[in-house]
Amino acid sequence: MAVLQRLEDEGVTLESQQWVEYYKTGHDALLPLQQHLDWQVPDEAAELRKANEDMRNMLRKLEPAATPL
Repeated sequence: MAVLQRLEDEGVTLESQQWVEYYKTGHDALLPLQQHLDWQVPDEAAELRKANEDMRNMLRKLEPAATPL
């Protein structure tokens, strides 16, 4: 998340392949959290949702600009 925040602060817009790599890396980073927290426990489910939402929101800000056809 710190890397994504730094990129946002610098005004970086990622190229498509870069965005995909950060997306994959972000999901890999969240995997241990998903393995240790239980979706059936409300507080843990809320923590998982927040982590996923935070990552998606950061990535959304760095999305590549649409290219005209």
